[in-house]
Amino acid sequence: MKNLYDRRRRVEVRGFSLIEVVLAVGVLAFAILPIIAFLPIGLTNYKGSVWSAKAAQAASEIATCVQLATPLSTSGTTYTALAPFNTNANGSTNITWSPSTVSPATATHYGPIYFDENGIPTTSNSSARLVAMIAITPPTSVTPFTPGTAYIYVGWPGAGGSTITWSSNVVTYPNELGHEELTLPINPSTFQ
Repeated sequence: MKNLYDRRRRVEVRGFSLIEVVLAVGVLAFAILPIIAFLPIGLTNYKGSVWSAKAAQAASEIATCVQLATPLSTSGTTYTALAPFNTNANGSTNITWSPSTVSPATATHYGPIYFDENGIPTTSNSSARLVAMIAITPPTSVTPFTPGTAYIYVGWPGAGGSTITWSSNVVTYPNELGHEELTLPINPSTFQ
């Protein structure tokens, strides 16, 4: 009797069958595979947002230097952007403007100005990570008075020998992965 009683009390412990294991792995793979597929997209978006933030910071620096422009002479009729944007990348052209005597005024284009990976202006195209173009339309000094504008374009990547050009006040940058744009008013009455 003792053997019969022991057999009834014994609980059999079974493992998972092969079919159950295969189904569980299939469900797990079906759930994890899309998550893994989105990782490269997320990393690309992260990299783009980092460069977008750096480009926005460079555009903001340029805008500040343009808005805080100082007169080149005591007469106060010609203004120049503050350093380091008072010279072009090759060091030969000041970013300057004077109030226009014709209305509407025509834009003067400056650039390209290159920036390294830390957002600091550089003269080297090979080490550049951002490239900026600036178009300044000066305010008019005749009636009807119209305020001027500064259009600032910062694109990335800046290196690689690609050409960046203006065409009808539109920037063309064939190797661009992204860019930031900023338009701000220029009013000589705000300059001291």
